[in-house]
Amino acid sequence: MTRAAFRSVSLFVFLGLLALVGACGSDARSVLGTWFVDFGPDGEQFCLIYCDGGRVFVGDSLCTETDRSDFSAYSTYVVDGDQVVISDSEGEVITLTTTVDGDSMTIAAPEFGEFNEDYPGPFVMMRTAPSPLCDDTSIPAR
Repeated sequence: MTRAAFRSVSLFVFLGLLALVGACGSDARSVLGTWFVDFGPDGEQFCLIYCDGGRVFVGDSLCTETDRSDFSAYSTYVVDGDQVVISDSEGEVITLTTTVDGDSMTIAAPEFGEFNEDYPGPFVMMRTAPSPLCDDTSIPAR
């Protein structure tokens, strides 16, 4: 498995495991925007870009690196209370329980092996500058 494929699989495992979490307090407007978390010196980073109209981009890089393959396609999302449900065209569904407070979004995290030992939850993602990806209608669905 290539490094890029491994990172993509790791990202979906990470987000899938976040579906097991519990917190409260988000709505459709509050999650809009570009969210980033840097897990430290080893370079692990995650970016969620929630666009109006239900598109979301998920990447394991800086949110400004929009030319990376992470951001070559989008998934869709809906917000139901504090649940953000992300799905792709292949039927993969990830449910995140979030709390948004201004420019920070907390995603509580369960215990999940070595990854959690290095990056214990909950995860706090910070809102960053808007992404041009939300304005690009030529990007296909994932």
